[in-house]
Formats: sequence, structure tokens, C-alpha cells
Amino acid sequence: MIPKTEWRQILLSKRKLLSAQRRSGASALLKEKLLKRGRLLSFSSFNSEIDTRPLNILLAAQGCLFLPRVEGSSLMPYRVDDIDSQLIHSSTGIWEPDPRLCSKASLSEIDFCLVPGLGFDQEGFRIGYGKGHYDRFLAQSNLHSIGVGFLEQWIDERFPKDPWDLPVKELLLT
Repeated sequence: MIPKTEWRQILLSKRKLLSAQRRSGASALLKEKLLKRGRLLSFSSFNSEIDTRPLNILLAAQGCLFLPRVEGSSLMPYRVDDIDSQLIHSSTGIWEPDPRLCSKASLSEIDFCLVPGLGFDQEGFRIGYGKGHYDRFLAQSNLHSIGVGFLEQWIDERFPKDPWDLPVKELLLT
């Protein structure tokens, strides 16, 4: 079995090779499929991840956008109404809610949690960046989790798993 560290390199390289046209089409399809799902804890795309910005702009306009902020080793959801004025760069370079401008949200305000990953396997398990933020968050919530990304991130075999790894409840790879 391929170790997680090697999977990360393989999957990141594969994702970086996707064309701009492929990325744009996948982002548009993601927006179309998720726009009417309700109140979403989305994420700000990082590097070569599927672009959630178009979806996030529309969700914010509808009052349905929540974004995570890393606080310590935990993800904390915040309500975001304007992604152009209420986000700041984290120390890792990810756009996160500015806690001075956004309010913390309770899980009862959120219907679904979008979960990024480098790859997803046939059981809904994912390989992430290795920090465990989403696994810890999902373990503490009953939110319906949706793994999102590109079709090319689907792996037709099983990833190695640690005891704390949790599968997403639904996959939406476009």
C-alpha cells in the first residue's frame, strides 16, 4: 500500500496538471450543484484546489455562506456576508474570516460542510494536507459532509487510514 506522504505528492502533482479550461468548467458545475443546498460551510480555495470563489460569492449574497477559520488546532465556522471585505490571509496563506468583521456560527446554523482534499477513495476517505483539521471538526459535529474536488481526484483504491480518519458522507467531484 502506498503511504499517505507519497499519495500527497502524487495527487498534488496530478491536480496541478489540470488545464485552466478544466478548472473553470469544474468550478461552474460545482456552483450549479451546490447553490440550492442551503447554508454551507464552504472553504476558500488554496493553490490548485477547485475554485469555490464563484459559489462563495453567491452564497454570501444569499446569507448562506460560512467559512472556517483555524483557531489553535480547530476549525471554527464564521458567517461571511462579503468575501471581498471580510477575509484575511492566514499564516498559511489561506483566506479566512476576519474575526473582527465576522461572527462565529453555531453548527445549528449550518446545513452542510464542504470538505477539500487532495484525493478521495471509493469509501469516501480523503487524503488532505496532513494537519487533521477537518477530521477533528467532523468528529465533533453531525454535519453532512461533502467532499468536493475534480473528477481526477477520485482514486479507485483504498487509502491507508489512521484511527482518526473519517470518510465524507457524500462525494461531489466535478
